[in-house]
Amino acid sequence: MEYDKLGKNIRNARKFKNMTQEKLAEKVDISEVFLSQLENGKNKPSLNTMHKISTALGVSIDSLLHNDTDEIALQIETLLKGRTEPEKRFVLRAVVFLLDELSSLDLT
Repeated sequence: MEYDKLGKNIRNARKFKNMTQEKLAEKVDISEVFLSQLENGKNKPSLNTMHKISTALGVSIDSLLHNDTDEIALQIETLLKGRTEPEKRFVLRAVVFLLDELSSLDLT
């Protein structure tokens, strides 16, 4: 497991939520020092801590663990968290439409 990548994903999700390390640490019931160590890949979280972090940030554990997760993917997941299935389908259709329109534009 790449703990530095995990830490980066936690940091990106936290910053997207405009949450300080202090606030996230408080929500997860860990110290700010420990959270900083996690975000810097210097420490390993327990499964329970990962669950608390993902819940506090509104993202899945998988998205935090996944090595290819990028900041934009975390932002999209965060925005869709708590939305109904019809709302998610509507957003998907809108994205597909926009991507089709984008492909017809000459952006060079």
